[in-house]
Amino acid sequence: MKRVMKTAGRIALFLLIALLIAFNVLMINAKFILHQQLPMIGNVGFAVVLSGSMQPTLNVNDLIIVAGSDSYEPGDVVTFTDNSNDLVTHRLVSIDTDTKTMVTKGDANNTTDVPLSTDRLKGKVVAVLPYFGVVLNVIQNPAFVIAAVGVMLFLLERSYRKQKRLNAEENDKLRDEINRLKNDGT
Repeated sequence: MKRVMKTAGRIALFLLIALLIAFNVLMINAKFILHQQLPMIGNVGFAVVLSGSMQPTLNVNDLIIVAGSDSYEPGDVVTFTDNSNDLVTHRLVSIDTDTKTMVTKGDANNTTDVPLSTDRLKGKVVAVLPYFGVVLNVIQNPAFVIAAVGVMLFLLERSYRKQKRLNAEENDKLRDEINRLKNDGT
């Protein structure tokens, strides 16, 4: 039973590390190759809050989950790209469906943002995970990815060597038993 638990633990660890690596490859591909500021999978994406412009609603290092939507209303917290093509999350103050423009404002800001086209909208903030952005920043750090791969390779090699040693011990025991049986038969 103990051996089964160890094997299950190793498999779970390898799956976790493989998921982290796959996640990082996906993010790198989306950001640097496809030039997407907010990679979205199935119309859902996530981002880390970098400024205090939305305090107290959103704080620095909160992880926000953004979902694309067909309709937006004043009061929604939305994520969009500004004129500098930076990702911004602010509250929607007004939206004009005829001219397809919108005005937004950070909750902590004194003035509204420059009006923008509604086609810059990425989606609404549907969930906030307080301070979880720190975790996301850590797992996206190249040093962490390299360390995770190193740990996975170390554990794989260690497991292989241990299994090889156990197999050799088992083979030695079988050889000894065969020799004992041969000697008893003569």
